[in-house]
Amino acid sequence: MAFYRRPEMDNLVFTRSLIEEMNQVDMRAECFPLCHRRELCNVVFTLSTLCWYRKVDDTFTTIDKQDDPAQLLQHVNNQHPRIKFTMETEQNRQLPFLDVALQSTDKGLVTSVYRKPSHTDQYINYNSCHHPQIKQAIIATLTRRAKLICHPDNLNSEIDYLKRTFTALNGYPARLVSRTITKTLESSEPRLKPEPSPIRITIPYVGPVSHQIARLIKSKVQH
Repeated sequence: MAFYRRPEMDNLVFTRSLIEEMNQVDMRAECFPLCHRRELCNVVFTLSTLCWYRKVDDTFTTIDKQDDPAQLLQHVNNQHPRIKFTMETEQNRQLPFLDVALQSTDKGLVTSVYRKPSHTDQYINYNSCHHPQIKQAIIATLTRRAKLICHPDNLNSEIDYLKRTFTALNGYPARLVSRTITKTLESSEPRLKPEPSPIRITIPYVGPVSHQIARLIKSKVQH
């Protein structure tokens, strides 16, 4: 069972690095059980939630089979007038949460990448005037997402899907796609942020000319 908070505007007070939300609604925790909010809302929680995880305004919740999810929905909607949830329950033992598709099996939960029905698989076309590193980064990012989300049984099918998406729909060379995906899958080192440059010059990207200007600037700076 998943709950989604309606995107209503909340009053925020910004004090330096602290964010405090008015009306005693604490939305700062990444994930928390509902019972932790008793002090804020004076909640007497009667249902037994097996888990309660939240990311921004999306919440993933499981309850005992004998409990009524509609009762839980009514319960959380009665806690504060500025928080209203809608509910989506699993269908055919499947339920999406964020970009994860969860499938309940006899062996446990099996995960894969979830895409909305309106998703078009359109990314930056290979022939567009963007830096090559940006195009490779798109492939690497989606591959990394598949690696993190997919159950081992679903990873290969997701990789094949990405290859078809980039080559057939976005015009990427198959060799570039395969090389980037393989490199991303084989990489086990955490991605570290580069050291800040003492001098940073930003120029618009207009194709090969930008590469020539960048090489010229680097040579001048190094000397």
